[in-house]
Amino acid sequence: TYFLRENTALDAEASRRASTIYLVQKAIPMLPPLLSESLCSLNPHVDRLAFSCIFHLDSKGNFSNRRPTWFGRTIIHSK
Repeated sequence: TYFLRENTALDAEASRRASTIYLVQKAIPMLPPLLSESLCSLNPHVDRLAFSCIFHLDSKGNFSNRRPTWFGRTIIHSK
């Protein structure tokens, strides 16, 4: 990924953890706090660069062929 280089100690640790673990009173993040709580987090009123997939579903939840699926770079702005 952009923030994590392959085949590093951090990559190995993130792979071992697989995802952030949420407990009743605490979370054990997959990545260090600077990444998991700031740079890679969707914080309110902060733009984040993303790679998005836009697709359309019909009323039965199937992929619709009426509009093409789109992949591209986007900006996410949380409120």
